[in-house]
Amino acid sequence: MSASRFLRRLDERGATLELVAVSLAVCLAAAALAVDVGLLVTARTEAQRSADMAAHAGASALIPNPYSEAAARSEAILFAAKNDIRGDSTVVLPEDVEVMLDESKVRVTVHRTMSRGSPIATFFARMLGVDEVDIRAVAAAVARPADAVDCLLPVAIADRWREADGTPADVNDTWDPDEGDEYDDGSVGYTTDDLGRLITLKPSQGASHKNDGTSQGDSIPDSNRFEAGWWYLWYPTGGGGAKTLREQVLRCPELSKPWKVGDWVTDKNGNVQSIQKAFNDLIARDPSAYWDDGCKCVEGSAFPVSPRLRAIPMFNPETYTKQGPGSNFQISDFMGVFVIPGPGGPPGQQSTYAYIASIQGQLGGGGPTTGPLVKAVQIVE
Repeated sequence: MSASRFLRRLDERGATLELVAVSLAVCLAAAALAVDVGLLVTARTEAQRSADMAAHAGASALIPNPYSEAAARSEAILFAAKNDIRGDSTVVLPEDVEVMLDESKVRVTVHRTMSRGSPIATFFARMLGVDEVDIRAVAAAVARPADAVDCLLPVAIADRWREADGTPADVNDTWDPDEGDEYDDGSVGYTTDDLGRLITLKPSQGASHKNDGTSQGDSIPDSNRFEAGWWYLWYPTGGGGAKTLREQVLRCPELSKPWKVGDWVTDKNGNVQSIQKAFNDLIARDPSAYWDDGCKCVEGSAFPVSPRLRAIPMFNPETYTKQGPGSNFQISDFMGVFVIPGPGGPPGQQSTYAYIASIQGQLGGGGPTTGPLVKAVQIVE
């Protein structure tokens, strides 16, 4: 072999080794980049999950506390911290939480950035001079009218109607279509302006015919006839008997499906004394809870959500009938109520009252919405 051929082969082998070396370096760099990209995608996903949960929690806090920006912000920060990003608890600062009370909306931004001193560290990308990467995640949630409701008390009241003089029905009015009273699909129904209004949840036997408080004092309504604030017993799960009603007062009845606007209900006649005892026992489960008119919400509860805060259906007064064996009225809406005791007395001669409250329902039922007093939370950003 000539010297020139030998040298040419050495050159070719050297070039091949250089090519292999370069290719190997490129493959290693690509693999390293893939590892870092995968870790960053995971961190970004974890940050988004933290933002989603924080926003959802913040908006959820606006259901029982519709006017409390502080409660929404506090819940958002608390729930963000329950989630990790690359093994570290998520830190959300007060300025990272935007609360829009007029929209019942909460927006949360999660930062893992150099300016916050918490960027995401890289591994192999450091060889390319990239030691840290910033990530952010934003989520917003809204508390909006729910599609359906469960955990109902076995009590129903008439929805608000329009009196013949054109004004919404108040506690002194009685439903009388012969006088021109009319119900127009809840357009004059209960709204967030009614939060904190005191209503008769269960009147005592022998109560006065007024619902203006004249028998107990101006601040305590009473009723024993078909009026705004009147009540009817019903069985959310079917069946019957005082024991069933008691269980439905003290516990959430298990339903095969939640109740919706438009469902028909059969009432249970009678002013059952045992129901009064059930309401007293319900109040005794959370005796420290009280209604705070400043925040229009329940304070002092020993529970995350007081068992005394429950949902009840309202019915379209036009549909009520005592004729025939079928259903007696149609659900037109729902509201939350916070159950409170009335003046003491022997069984059957006590009244139970409630403050109108906002309460959480369900989304996704596919039916009409339930109005402003029963809301559910949905991620919108």
